[in-house]
Amino acid sequence: MGCSIFLSFYCTETGIRWFLNGFVGILAALLLALLLKKNAVLEYLGRISLIALCVQGPIYRVLATLVSIPLQTSTDAVRSNFLLASLLVLMTLVLCILGYKFLDRFAPWAIGKTAKYRPCH
Repeated sequence: MGCSIFLSFYCTETGIRWFLNGFVGILAALLLALLLKKNAVLEYLGRISLIALCVQGPIYRVLATLVSIPLQTSTDAVRSNFLLASLLVLMTLVLCILGYKFLDRFAPWAIGKTAKYRPCH
């Protein structure tokens, strides 16, 4: 055992695989970006990605709990069911978009925009 800088506690092979998978994913995203010219949906999701990244974790956990209560099951069972997990991701994305819209309207400074100046007459 030794100290590994590749995010592995037991052996470096696991960390190297993580690094290679991440690198291949980044390369695939770059190639996809080169192939796509203009896509309004992807551009919008790119604009709100920081907000979505910051708030999606707590929203997802709360939604998983709320969905598991009426189904009388654990949140792990909800997360491992593909249909329910897909529904949770979709609901989380919608709530992230609504959160972005709310911040854009009432607190634009919170998302790095300047407030729209309206002079008093």
